[in-house]
Amino acid sequence: MKKVLIVILVIILIIAVLAAALVIWQWDNLKAVYTVITKDAAELEQAVTDKREAHRQELLSKAAITVEQPTMEQGEDVLMGSASSEEVKKELGITDLLEKGKQAGVIPDGGSGEAANNSGLTYDELTDICVAEIYNSRVDFMDGLGGIKDDVTEKLEELPEEERTGSKTVELAMESVGDFNELESAMDSQVKDIIDRYEPLLEETEGDTSVLDMLWEHYNDEKETEKAYYISKFAAG
Repeated sequence: MKKVLIVILVIILIIAVLAAALVIWQWDNLKAVYTVITKDAAELEQAVTDKREAHRQELLSKAAITVEQPTMEQGEDVLMGSASSEEVKKELGITDLLEKGKQAGVIPDGGSGEAANNSGLTYDELTDICVAEIYNSRVDFMDGLGGIKDDVTEKLEELPEEERTGSKTVELAMESVGDFNELESAMDSQVKDIIDRYEPLLEETEGDTSVLDMLWEHYNDEKETEKAYYISKFAAG
């Protein structure tokens, strides 16, 4: 059954690419599939590690960041259901920083809308909370992806064994393409909204707002490599 899950995950991503190849925001999916074909799991894991460390150092050159990014293992745990998203967020310090932001009025009710920095938070504190919000979205994405995987798996397991064919797996995966695309699009929009919301807050501190452009670049750059990593890891069994 694990191999079936592997096939499902790969098919969902590949079909998502084929179904939306002409849409610009799907270009990173196409590159992720190509990366899986041309690199093995060890190379991908090293690429993710190197890229994250380089980005971390760039970020630390701009602000004193304390929150930790979810590791590949933590992301996989959330995806496969062996750890909850809330457990991972707490381990990384995301939960505490989000609460700090809410109490200070930096994070508005519902996590969207305008916020005023009338709390006296410093540039570093605001940037730390901003990064925590982005990491929060990324953990939620893995949780949502796990939900899609579970839904496809459940539908497949409900069928008689003789009907669990490759063509049926493809059919069920195709039914989930819209959910996959919607999930990724929602995360992209959410991260962009977070970054936009913090621009006036950082301006009030007279801090360097170029850190926000850096965060958006890092987010997109890491997303491509991480997709390839997860596909490759699952395919290796």
